[in-house]
Amino acid sequence: MGAEGRGEPVWFLDVHQPVILAIAFFVVGWDVGLWTKFVVLLPAAFVTSAALAWALSVVPGLSTLFGVKRQGRLSNPAVRRSSTE
Repeated sequence: MGAEGRGEPVWFLDVHQPVILAIAFFVVGWDVGLWTKFVVLLPAAFVTSAALAWALSVVPGLSTLFGVKRQGRLSNPAVRRSSTE
């Protein structure tokens, strides 16, 4: 995975629980069985969280606003690993 893709897991973890709660707020009130609610909630929460995490990771300035450091190349050459290891 490239350096530009390392922020998505952090965003996904940050947004996943609120997304589950927001979707469950509506799904729990449905007059259907438990497994139907689960089958609707699980993929809806995953897809919504992934889309929101991706959108937040590409918007400039949001990583700083939420305290997530952008990870890029290492600036200290002593810490870099050679490609032959």
